[in-house]
Amino acid sequence: MRKLFIMAAISLVALGCSAEKEARSAAPAKSQPSAVKSEELVEVQPKTKAAVREVAQTNFDAYATGDYGDSYDLWTESAKKFVTRQNYVKAYKLCPSIAEGVPFKISSIQLAPDRLSAKVRTTRTMGISVAASYTYVYENSEWRWQPDQKILAPYKAGRTPQQLAAAWQKDGRCAKK
Repeated sequence: MRKLFIMAAISLVALGCSAEKEARSAAPAKSQPSAVKSEELVEVQPKTKAAVREVAQTNFDAYATGDYGDSYDLWTESAKKFVTRQNYVKAYKLCPSIAEGVPFKISSIQLAPDRLSAKVRTTRTMGISVAASYTYVYENSEWRWQPDQKILAPYKAGRTPQQLAAAWQKDGRCAKK
């Protein structure tokens, strides 16, 4: 009797597992992320102007509103090697941008022929219209901002957040508190 009970239990478990497997295989396939980064699944971004525009505008909006951490998160990995997120945010807490609150307007996007980089041109109006150009690169299936050498120079020099803020203050780049 006991053997019969055990055999019945094993059969039910096997039947349940088999039914569950069939149900999973019959379910529609979900899109799978193609890259794993920092234990977080990353969706593949298309290599299109629209995708570059979305990431660039997210970056510009974060920076313009003083959300420097979210802006930093959209840097390339190679640029992040020169300054930590914590130090980047701290420098801007000590010296918020004089243009904080002034939105960026994307005027054009030019994809490279290999679709692995793009030039994003913007304007910001602060009494006068200021034009700038930014490079975005396709890295680990995502679009990321690659700061130019002029922007990276003080970070490469190993300046502390206090030193960065003091230099920016001297240059008149800090908002009045």
